[in-house]
Amino acid sequence: MENREIESVRKRKKETEGRQGNGQSEAVEEKESLSMASEEMEASISRILQKIEHFTDRVSELLEAGKKLFKEMSDDLEEKLIRMHVEQMEKWTEEIKEIRLLDCTNEEIRARLHKVQYLLQNIRDSQN
Repeated sequence: MENREIESVRKRKKETEGRQGNGQSEAVEEKESLSMASEEMEASISRILQKIEHFTDRVSELLEAGKKLFKEMSDDLEEKLIRMHVEQMEKWTEEIKEIRLLDCTNEEIRARLHKVQYLLQNIRDSQN
C-alpha cells in the first residue's frame, strides 16, 4: 500500500514538474529531496522487511530444532523409564522367589523340628 502511495507522489511530482517553468526550481528541488527521502525510506523499509524475514526463518529453524531435540529427549526418557521399570520388576520377582525358597526351607525345618519334638516327647514318655 505504501508503495502505491509513493508511486502516486512520484507521478504527481513528474506532472507538476512538467507544468512548472524554470522559475519554480526551488519547489522542484524540495520535491526531489522528498523523493530522495522517500527512496531512502523505501530502502530502510526494505531492509527492515528483510530482517523480519530472516528473523522469522531463524525462529522457525530454532522451533523445529527444539521440537526435534525434545522428541529425542522424550524418546530417551521413555526408554530409560521402561528399562528402569523392567529392571525393578526383575529385582522384585527375584526377591519373591528368594522369599518363597526361604519359606519352603523354613517349613521343612519346622516339620523336622516338630518330628524331633515328637520323638523326644515319646522318649520322655517311655522313660517315665
